[in-house]
Amino acid sequence: MAAQLLSYSCGVGNSYVWNSRFTFKAEGGMKAFVKFIGVNLFTLIITTALLIGSVETAGLPVLPAKAAATLGGLFINYGLSRWWVFSSH
Repeated sequence: MAAQLLSYSCGVGNSYVWNSRFTFKAEGGMKAFVKFIGVNLFTLIITTALLIGSVETAGLPVLPAKAAATLGGLFINYGLSRWWVFSSH
């Protein structure tokens, strides 16, 4: 669990740097970083719920369920990052 937490945290930090500099070309700052963490926590909760629901409730195999949850998370994370975290409004 400690390794999962550490690796996920490193991934979020890395993702913030790349998204703020290259994907959205936006000045981030601490406010944007806090929003970015919030978006990633929200996405983690949603994808975990999708994964559990797909495997436990719908009976899908783990690998396709994980792929679907990850793809859904990608769209959620990108959309919220563009609309809320790195928006110009």
